[in-house]
Amino acid sequence: MRRTEKLPKRKRGWPPIQELATDPSDSGIIEQNVLVSRLEKTAVNDRQYLNILDRIVSGILKGTTFITCAHKQFYIRNIDQDGTACTEEGKNVIQRLINKLEADFHKINSQDFADKMASRITWLYTSTPLNVIDYLRNNFTYQLAPGRFNRFVEAAGRAFNQPNDFKLLFRTIALNTGERRRLVADQQNNALPFPINSQRAICSSLMYRRESGQYLNHEDAVFFAKHALKRLRHAEQNNFNRLYFQLIRLLLYLLRCRRSNPSCFDPNNKKEIRPFLDAIDSMEKARKHLSCDLNPPPLVEDLKKVLPLRREIK
Repeated sequence: MRRTEKLPKRKRGWPPIQELATDPSDSGIIEQNVLVSRLEKTAVNDRQYLNILDRIVSGILKGTTFITCAHKQFYIRNIDQDGTACTEEGKNVIQRLINKLEADFHKINSQDFADKMASRITWLYTSTPLNVIDYLRNNFTYQLAPGRFNRFVEAAGRAFNQPNDFKLLFRTIALNTGERRRLVADQQNNALPFPINSQRAICSSLMYRRESGQYLNHEDAVFFAKHALKRLRHAEQNNFNRLYFQLIRLLLYLLRCRRSNPSCFDPNNKKEIRPFLDAIDSMEKARKHLSCDLNPPPLVEDLKKVLPLRREIK
């Protein structure tokens, strides 16, 4: 065997982009086509409008279908991360919905109602009508009141799909986190500095949008990792709840910044890599804790999926 002159360089990995598995028959969409037909016949100022739209959002856009494949049973989504169905009939139903919502959104004069509509319509993901995207772009700032910011940030995380939109999303979250920290320190506000809504928005963008990571600058990525670890410490005290696993998933997907910026989260930079090392130690505690639990939460599977994080930072 020939001797090796140099040891191989330490690789800097990142997790793959995720896709939402969908029902190839679109049965969950087609069977609820009647709801879309009903919405098409309802004026946007009708008192039943939001009730019908809520049923569409929960039943079609966020809905799942139970299927059996190769003797295994699965719950799969009705639409994918781009708001797309599989069959021509399913696509037609979704397009009719898009056309109706786009036309109705033009008729809205109330900010409160527009906010409510935007938070629902963006469950179409990147198929969200352009006028709704423009509304988010024009109103999404770090200085929004906490409740409104939380609604906007999740809507933007689902729907944004352009370079400038990714920049707006990440920078606004960073500025909002810094502002909330300042207000809490000055005892002017008790809103959480890095709420789960911001975490979901960052994670959704990095998980489902292939190019989003290159628009998250190095400084903000490190800032998010630092605050994710702080929230992780608090979540440990609540028996490793849902928030805990959301934070682990966020830390994992922040590593996608390495794809365009190899210096980001350099394994040799102890300060930058510390949140990931501490998270790995924390996951070991969580694994031992949950293995003794007779009724572990469903998200325990997420723990198993993110354990390869250890290999990413060796």
